[in-house]
Amino acid sequence: MSSLKLQELDVIRLADGREGTIVNIQDDRRGRAFLIELDGVEFFDWPYVREADIAAVVWHAADKTAPPRTKTVLSA
Repeated sequence: MSSLKLQELDVIRLADGREGTIVNIQDDRRGRAFLIELDGVEFFDWPYVREADIAAVVWHAADKTAPPRTKTVLSA
């Protein structure tokens, strides 16, 4: 994935098939680490992954259209 510029709020697919949203990016001696929000996973269990763990970008936050995972919330 090194050819793509990943940023916060990008929706990505991990190598293991799960999809999530990048909510934080950290830099360290080994490179960049991405905190991924996953559906059905509690905040404290969200993983930090490396770029090598990301298989594809499903949606870029820089796009002006809604991401494909957008849920419609109906008000009562």
